[in-house]
Amino acid sequence: MKSLEERFWSKVDVCGPDECWEWMAGKTGDGYGAVSRGRKCEGSVSAHRAVWELIIGPIPDGFYVLHHCGNKGCVNPGHLFLGTGSDTNRMMLALVERFWPKVDIRGPNDCWEWLANKVSRGYGQIYRAHEKYVYAHRVVWELTYGPIPEGLFVCHHCDNPGCVNPNHLFLGTNKDNMVDCVEKGRSNRGQRNGQAKLIEKQVLSIREEYARNGITQEKLAIKHNVKRQAISKIINRERWAHI
Repeated sequence: MKSLEERFWSKVDVCGPDECWEWMAGKTGDGYGAVSRGRKCEGSVSAHRAVWELIIGPIPDGFYVLHHCGNKGCVNPGHLFLGTGSDTNRMMLALVERFWPKVDIRGPNDCWEWLANKVSRGYGQIYRAHEKYVYAHRVVWELTYGPIPEGLFVCHHCDNPGCVNPNHLFLGTNKDNMVDCVEKGRSNRGQRNGQAKLIEKQVLSIREEYARNGITQEKLAIKHNVKRQAISKIINRERWAHI
């Protein structure tokens, strides 16, 4: 049986000394590399912990192997360091120090515009260790109010995706987010969708004619130049359910 060291390096994309060395085999649900110790009874170990033990030596009790680079899949020993649980707080403080210089802070009721990197939809992004890029408005919520409950979104009262003023943010479900999107006219549903063949006025008319006059779906389809299936889905609110 091959040794742990032999099996380990065969699974690593070794690049330059300052670059991330990516783990090429199995990974945990958190994104860290995982390597078997060789025997079922010994299980597996995180790849970045394994490389520390192979290159540097045993990990003292109570210490973690952390990444300078923020890349969970990296096993370059030069990108790793030992830390305690308090280092998590240190990393958060470092994030705070990088975050606020990238914000145009104005009055308490004004939008605070994110001045750094943004995605195509206008949301700010910032690099956070272990997670790579995350949305700036989500980060400011966590910095101000604490963790975001699983399944909830951070939404904007101001409808400005580049705003990170905590007073302009609120938590909501996916449904809350979609309702807010429609009410503010940002949804591409209905007649805002470039592929839509009908407008809202026609859809409302179709439902009214079918309910009041007893006209068949086939005749409504001919009248509005669409398929009968489309009429059926409109009447049963499988389409255009937002009106």
